[in-house]
Amino acid sequence: MLEKFLEVRPRLDSALSAIDKNRLKLLVIALERYFPCFGERQVSFLEVPVGPWSSPIADVTMLLKVLVCSQSRRAMEVGSYRGYTALAIARHLPEDGGSSHWMPTPIMERHI
Repeated sequence: MLEKFLEVRPRLDSALSAIDKNRLKLLVIALERYFPCFGERQVSFLEVPVGPWSSPIADVTMLLKVLVCSQSRRAMEVGSYRGYTALAIARHLPEDGGSSHWMPTPIMERHI
């Protein structure tokens, strides 16, 4: 049943987003307050995903900046669809021993 729900979810997300314009929006906070280097740190993308299930590029940029500013050595993504964000996270971890893990969703497992 969960698998069937995940197949129709893009249409459901689209319908719910049309009704509630604030649904899928992150809270607005001043990240510079918590991470003083936030404005200075740069992140890069080798691939920019597009499509209905793609995370907004601004959200991924914020996530990567927090990852870099907090000097995280480990990261885990749960529910990766195509893996673009998981790959971007892995690329922004320290080269001297950072580790990234991801846990696919049932719909993704059919495609790997």
